[in-house]
Amino acid sequence: MPEGPAALAALRLSMRRSQGTGFACRRLIFATFYGSCTVTRPLRPVQRENNSMAPTKRCHYSAAFKRKVVLHAEKTSNLRAQQEFGVHEKNVRRWRKQCAELFGCAATRMAFTGPKTGRHYAVEEVVADFVREQREAGMSVTTEIIQAKAREVAIAKGVS
Repeated sequence: MPEGPAALAALRLSMRRSQGTGFACRRLIFATFYGSCTVTRPLRPVQRENNSMAPTKRCHYSAAFKRKVVLHAEKTSNLRAQQEFGVHEKNVRRWRKQCAELFGCAATRMAFTGPKTGRHYAVEEVVADFVREQREAGMSVTTEIIQAKAREVAIAKGVS
């Protein structure tokens, strides 16, 4: 492969020209101290045999959308729901398992993450109250002060 500024400029120009057309690969140029190399990666999602497009990014779906997909999947099948709504079949299976949570939450909810409280809730409450009191008194609260108070409360409560 030719090296030097002229070769890099030619490769950059070919990259710019190929972006507007249907080429499936983009050349990425990594100019290192010792030389340069090219790496190819997909520019657009790859067309599959069944005419569905491979997703490029992870998507977040609302609970209302998930409910529609689950209801459609229960009427027909997971594969039909995938084709109808454009989501992966694995998501449809997971959402069918989460059916009770999906229909029992707000329609705008996006995910079901873990608990919103920490492992040592009592320690966090005492430290949060301490921080509120200090701020109300006009005192500055640094991370070192918070950590020292948390250690003190944890030792007092017997948390290791």
